[in-house]
Amino acid sequence: MISGYVLEEQQPVNSEKESDPFLKGGPPPFIEEGPITDVERFSLVVLWGHLS
Repeated sequence: MISGYVLEEQQPVNSEKESDPFLKGGPPPFIEEGPITDVERFSLVVLWGHLS
C-alpha cells in the first residue's frame, strides 16, 4: 500500500493517464463481486502500469 502511494507521488501524470482507458474498459473480470473502490482501482492502475 505504501509503495503504491509513493508511486503516485512520483508519477501522478502517468497514473491519471493509465486510469482513463482502464475505466472505459470496465473492471477486470476478477472484480465482479461488487463496485470497485478508489483504493482497489488505484491498486489496479499501479499494477497495470507495471505490467504494460
